[in-house]
Amino acid sequence: MPIHEIIAKSLLIRHRRAESWFVCRYGMNIFRGCGHNCIYCDGRAEKYNVGGEFGVDISVKTNACELLEKEIDPARHRKPLDRGFFFFGGGVGDAYQPAEEKYSLARRILQIIHEHGFPVHVLTKSTLVSRDMDMLKQINAKTRAMVSMSFSSVDRDLSAFLEPGVSEPRLRLQALASFKNQGIPTGMFLMPVVPGLSDTEKKITESVAAAKEAGLDFVIFGGLTLKEGRQKDFFMERLATRYPDTAVKYPVIFHGNKYGSTLPAYYNKIAARFAQAALKFRMPVRIPRKFWEDMVSPLDKLCIMFEHMDYMAMLGGPKSGGPRSPYGYASYMLSKVKNAVDRVDAADFAGIPSFSATVQEAAREIAETGTCGLYEELVFRYSR
Repeated sequence: MPIHEIIAKSLLIRHRRAESWFVCRYGMNIFRGCGHNCIYCDGRAEKYNVGGEFGVDISVKTNACELLEKEIDPARHRKPLDRGFFFFGGGVGDAYQPAEEKYSLARRILQIIHEHGFPVHVLTKSTLVSRDMDMLKQINAKTRAMVSMSFSSVDRDLSAFLEPGVSEPRLRLQALASFKNQGIPTGMFLMPVVPGLSDTEKKITESVAAAKEAGLDFVIFGGLTLKEGRQKDFFMERLATRYPDTAVKYPVIFHGNKYGSTLPAYYNKIAARFAQAALKFRMPVRIPRKFWEDMVSPLDKLCIMFEHMDYMAMLGGPKSGGPRSPYGYASYMLSKVKNAVDRVDAADFAGIPSFSATVQEAAREIAETGTCGLYEELVFRYSR
């Protein structure tokens, strides 16, 4: 496998606010391209500008640690980095892909994060992360560490087809259980669930059941996206070769928008299957608040909680004719307010667009007490 060593100009990705899926404020890619070579990976899409043959040609940022030292050092900034999690997984290359065995960049990155007192959330498909359990334990003792792994299903044969370079599901679950036994929060990202292969009620239920059995703290669900161009072409060619009867159904499910998403009716159907499985096994469907609330700013906390409320209220799709949850859009609008930090500190939300009286009441309750009745009610549905 060709590995190209490159000198990068920057590393750290800063989000304007913490996002709610991974509860992270910062991210990075130490590799471009990924030796796991999952056939569905959207890192192949042209928008990410990953050169060469994705899954074969891997670029490694050999100066990643030096860059992070500069970008994280408070002495080099007029304003230190805001409080928040570092997300360590990689959008265009798993941080624990096979090349990491040679370069050990991930371990050195974790050391830098630890030295500067930030929490971290690792998302990977590789059991190589277990090598760094000692470092993650140190981070968790000082701030917080979370370890998650992504799965398309827990079916070994299906995983071997979809994720040819990845540790088999059984081994990923064992690794997560080991982290859990060391007091580190763990989760499953059940994504992407692949139409016609891992989207059945049986497959989804098996995955949630396996997460429960392993003692995981949450399962986060997502469907497959297929962006027009290189990603979709690569996936469909392999799907048609192995499962031709399934491949012919895809034009009915995907409608060719720029995001590569499925039709809403299809997604709502599979999300409802996941919701039933999560309810059956009392499995949280978002990262529980206790793992992150003391590691983010009050503004980020409110935005994350609103987005979690929005998701949990709408899981499985809105009831026919019923209103949509207002909390996701309220979170977005709050992030646009110039004095949002002061508003949260003062629990003053009057006049913010899309903040109805009900939304204002929930926001004030969260700002003053740390939670609100609706949030606790929704969480309770999936609590243990």
